This record gives sequence, C-alpha cells and structure tokens, in this order.
Amino acid sequence: LDPTFARMAISMRAWYGDQQAGLAMSTPVAGLRMGAVGMLKFLDSPRFPQDEVDLQRALLRQAIHQRNRYPAQVAAREFRKHLFGATSVQARQTEFATIDALDRKQVLKFHLAWAQPDTMIVGVWGDFYTPNVKTFLTNTFGSLEPANIKLPAFPKEEEAEPGVYTAAIPNA
Repeated sequence: LDPTFARMAISMRAWYGDQQAGLAMSTPVAGLRMGAVGMLKFLDSPRFPQDEVDLQRALLRQAIHQRNRYPAQVAAREFRKHLFGATSVQARQTEFATIDALDRKQVLKFHLAWAQPDTMIVGVWGDFYTPNVKTFLTNTFGSLEPANIKLPAFPKEEEAEPGVYTAAIPNA
C-alpha cells in the first residue's frame, strides 16, 4: 500500500508507548476509504519487518545510553521513583535486558493480543460533512468483533516515603 498511499497523499504511522498506543492517519477526504482499509489491514495483519524491529531496538538502546544526558530527565525519572515507589509501574524504565529479550515474534504477539476493537478509540477531525463520515466509520469499523480482553489487575503500589532525595548521575 505504501506507493499508493504516497500517490494519494495518505500517511499512516503507528506507535506503542509505556501507557498508550496509537495508529494515526492523515488523508484528504478522497483517500479516506483507502486509508481506512490500510488501517484495518495493519490492525489485522501487521508486517513488523525484522529490519524495522532491529532499528527500533537500536534506537531504544541509544536512548538508554543518553538518558543521563539532561539533568531534568534524571530529576523526572528519580522523582517518579520516589513519588510512586521504586517498583511502581509509573517508575519503570527500559533496560538493555528488556530490549534484548524482545524479538519480532513477541512484538507481533503483543500487537495481535492488544490491538483489538475493545481497546480502541477512533477520532476524526478536519473539514468534512459529519453525517457522511459518521456513516462511513460505522460501516467500516462497526462490524469489528470485540475480543473481550481481560485486562490485568493493577499492581499494588507501595507508599512513597516523605523526605529529601538526590539523584547521582554515574560518570558525571
């Protein structure tokens, strides 16, 4: 779809973060139908080419090497640890071992498990006739079957200890 998308001025990107994921599309109204088909195809059968997985892993490794570069980032990271507790989900940070343990198969498995209709919100903005776009979205996405995903329980959070804290930056 990439060359066709480029000819029609359609762009699409997907991302996963610590607490959310997204799939965004930008298109002229004429490309809406083709773009929606592309989104559905991505949700149902993503490619995740190995070279892209390797590139993202390299970028994550580079981010770890640079995470102590800016004092504000160090302060924010350490603040989260003290505010939420060192073992809190809110205080987690990516480590080399985490990245090394990931492979394309796991990324694909995660995507297929979690990129489901009952975990999505579809938002549309721009200059269009709302009733037509609403009908289009209902016809396009309305037939998706919910996966009835059982969300995991929230981990028990530890209590933060009051105090004054400092952050040591290695090799600074």
